[in-house]
Parts: sequence; C-alpha cells; structure tokens
Amino acid sequence: MGSCITQKKNISTIKIINIQKDIQNTDQNDQQVLIQNTLPEKPQENQQVQKEKNEGEIDKNFKLSLLNNQILNQKKENTLNLNLRKSDINIEKATAIQIQLKECQNLAHFTLDLSESKISNTSLFWIGVGLSSCTNLIQLELILNQNNITCFEVKQLLQGAIICEQVNILKIHLEQNSNFLFSADIQDGFISLGKFRNLQKLDLNLRKCQIGDKGIKIIGDELKSCINITNLILNLSCQNRITDKGLIELCNGLSKNLKSLTLDFSDQNYIGDNGLCALGYTIENCFNLQIFIINLSQNWIFYRGAFGLFTKLRNHSRLTTLEINLEQNYVRSKGQKYVKVQSLKMIRLVNKNIKY
Repeated sequence: MGSCITQKKNISTIKIINIQKDIQNTDQNDQQVLIQNTLPEKPQENQQVQKEKNEGEIDKNFKLSLLNNQILNQKKENTLNLNLRKSDINIEKATAIQIQLKECQNLAHFTLDLSESKISNTSLFWIGVGLSSCTNLIQLELILNQNNITCFEVKQLLQGAIICEQVNILKIHLEQNSNFLFSADIQDGFISLGKFRNLQKLDLNLRKCQIGDKGIKIIGDELKSCINITNLILNLSCQNRITDKGLIELCNGLSKNLKSLTLDFSDQNYIGDNGLCALGYTIENCFNLQIFIINLSQNWIFYRGAFGLFTKLRNHSRLTTLEINLEQNYVRSKGQKYVKVQSLKMIRLVNKNIKY
C-alpha cells in the first residue's frame, strides 16, 4: 500500500517537472522570437543596397552603350549629330565621346548639344581632345546653353577644334550662362576666334548672358582677326546691358568682307542714337553686304538715331534684304516717315521689313 502511494507521488513529481520544462522552453522560444523581431534585418538591407548598386552599374553601362552606339551608327558617314541635352555629362561619358571621336577622322559636320548637362571643365577638356582627331572637320556646332560655364571652359572644348584648320562654319550657343561666362579673368581672348583662320560663317548666341560692354569689346577685338568672315549672326538680346559704347566697339571689329549680317540687341539693352549712327557708318563701308537684319526693339533710339542709320543705308549699292525692328523705341512719327522715304530710295531691295 505504501509503495503504491510512493509511485503515485513520483509520477506526479515527474509531471510537474515536465510541465515546468515546457513552460521554460515556451518562454525561451518567445524570447527568441522577440529578439529576432527587434533585430534589424541587416542581410536583407545589404542585399537591397547591392541590388541597387548592380542596377546602377547596369544603367550606367547601358547609357554608355547607347551613347557609343549613337556615335557608331552615325560616324560611318561624314555627319554626326549628338544630342545629349539634360544628360548629366560626367567624366565617363565625356571619355566615351572622346574615344569614339578619335576614330572619326573623316567627320566633316559635327553638332553637339550639351544644353543643361551639368558638364564640368574636365569633361569639356576630354571632348576637346576627341575633336582634335577630326582633322577634316568643316562645320562645327556646339550648343552649350544653361550650363553656368565660363569662357575658359569654352576654350577648353575648342582647343581641339582649332587644330582642325578646315573649319569654316562655327556655331556656338551659350544662352543663359548669366554671370558666369565672363566671370574669369580673360587674358587671351574670349574663345580664340582668330585662330580659326578659314572661318567664313559664325553664329554666336549670347542671349541672356549679361556680358555688358566689357564682353562685347572682347568679342569685337577677336572679330578683327576673322577677316574672312562673310556671314555673321550675333545674338546679344535680353539682359546683356549693352550701351552705345559697346556697340561702337563691336563695329570696330566687323569685317568689311561681310555679305550677311544679323544682329539682335532686343530687350533690356541700352542702345541709343550714337550707337546707331556708328553702326550706319560701319554698314556703309561693308561694300559687299547684301543681307542686313537687326532687332533693336526695347532700346533708347530716337529720331536722330534712325536718321543716322538710314542716311547711310540709302546709299548702299548691293543691299537686297533689309529687316529692322525698332518697336518700343522713341522714333515717333517724324522718324518713321523719314525711314519710310529713305527705304523707298533703296531700289535694289528685294526683301524689306521695317517695324516701328
């Protein structure tokens, strides 16, 4: 009887011990789950970061591949149009362009649009190195709008093109590089235009660059060396703050061999009568000039300025196209009448458009 009671007690004790063990195991499991839930998922984060890096490398390589293919597909011919607007041109992309341009010895026409591309001085340098290989280049167009670059950086790009002695058509657009273009100390000119010895046509867009009289004087001085230019397009409109003094400096640099001249001084410049009279005298001495287009809207021109300009224009023997915009000035009815009478005396004119 006593042994039966003892066995029951032992069985009860074993059950209690097992229950305690189960409780302990349950607590340990709960603690482990709690710890696991509170620990950061480092392996998963590392995998995500690595995945993003890999995708970034693939994306970069893909873009460089597209860039190279774009050049390869076009360079078989002698014309290359490379549109990299808003492309964030870093050194890798600039080097890719440079490497491909090295193989473009037969390239004759090259257009490069780097507008809003956040391009650096180093990147421009490497593209310039690539241009030096294009020894048969005839026409070069560089669109560098809205990049906040200086004259020094533009010259970095053009150093290679200067070696291409056959370049006779040059188009450079630097629109909206406000406060940056002439911020550096200029020792040897603006963009070394005089080194393009065979240059015949120049299209220079400096709209909204705030170059002032100082900037236009530098341009005028460089144009003095470009004696072979026959076609000049110069956009100095919108907030360039050019006065009569600046226009006179430009006139001193204009080639007498010009056949076509297009000037834009509209919107927030300060051209007055003295500047316009000086321009009239210059045009009179450009004996070969056939096309003259000028926008002078929103300046400070009165009757005397209109009188001075058209007194010289009426005697020009070869002028066939004349377009002049004098809107929002102070020419008044007397000046308008004089301009109309003098323009009628220009019997060679085929195309005429005068706005008051």
